[in-house]
Amino acid sequence: GPDYRQFTINGTSEFLKDVQVRRALALSINRETIAKSSLAGLDWPAGTMNNHFFVNTQEGYVDNSGEFGKFDPEKAKTLLDAAGWKLDGEFRKKGGKTLKIEFVIPSGVPASRREGELAQAMAKAVGIQIEVKTVPSDPFFSDYIIPGNFDMTVFSFLGNAFPISPSKSIY
Repeated sequence: GPDYRQFTINGTSEFLKDVQVRRALALSINRETIAKSSLAGLDWPAGTMNNHFFVNTQEGYVDNSGEFGKFDPEKAKTLLDAAGWKLDGEFRKKGGKTLKIEFVIPSGVPASRREGELAQAMAKAVGIQIEVKTVPSDPFFSDYIIPGNFDMTVFSFLGNAFPISPSKSIY
């Protein structure tokens, strides 16, 4: 169907207030690998949208994912080093605190669990600790997403033949 999945990073959470940490987190996640995992077993090409408004078959489509939409773990490490997050064992620390991101997922959604675990492994490779936290599905949005009680999450947006129309509430 026309639905799509999206990782959401909370730019107001403790560690993600720093734009360099958000950028490093984005660079540490291989979106192509996530897409292939999500569509495994389906006879459908896996790929990222790379545009918030148009799909790649529509007039006006252009890849606007920019440099931080590309998988680049080495650049992620460089950004974290420059931001003062130094590798100490497996994970990075600054001011005595470990760079730990809480990845909140709703219970009973295997795709979210799989995506969280993939992100966890990818981020670990650059020294970011991700804790996948499962919460009840019913209050997922009301108790966690809407009030900002998460660092990072993933969920689906309902799509239709006109990809921009369901995004009106976001933009």
